[in-house]
Amino acid sequence: MEEKKSTGLHDINGEEIFEGDTLEYNNIEGEMCRFTVKWSSYWNKFIGDAYGEIYDLSPDYFCKAEKVN
Repeated sequence: MEEKKSTGLHDINGEEIFEGDTLEYNNIEGEMCRFTVKWSSYWNKFIGDAYGEIYDLSPDYFCKAEKVN
């Protein structure tokens, strides 16, 4: 079994975030947003993939989100 890459970051509950994890958080408008953490070879960093929309995620977003998987 292939080992997941660690992002080196933690969610709002202090759980370590890995590639392939799904996280969710409330945006500024109060809407629930859900994304999957993926490695981007193009950007050379971890990104959030939300049903075809790509988010450039800073540690600020990761630490405000909660792992749901």
